[in-house]
Amino acid sequence: MHYGDYRRTLPAGRKATEEFRHSLMFTITKLYWNQNFTCSVFACFSPSDKDVYMRPNINYKINDNLAVEVGANVFWGDYPYTFFGQFEKTQILIQE
Repeated sequence: MHYGDYRRTLPAGRKATEEFRHSLMFTITKLYWNQNFTCSVFACFSPSDKDVYMRPNINYKINDNLAVEVGANVFWGDYPYTFFGQFEKTQILIQE
């Protein structure tokens, strides 16, 4: 709401973030073997920040009571001060 004030009060040498952030998001899901095996990817790309967040996921339903799932959070960014670029490490989650 006060972007002009933000720009005026930045310390010298500090890069200002853009006033508006744009992002494109999509999800792709594919079901296999009578819907017992699922592969999906969620991705968010920000052309204004030039960074990406992807969340691939694989789920296998062993039976009605037990499923195994593997997923990851993957971040890319050209700059360490952007929304997704600030996260450098990839986190892998394994759930049963």
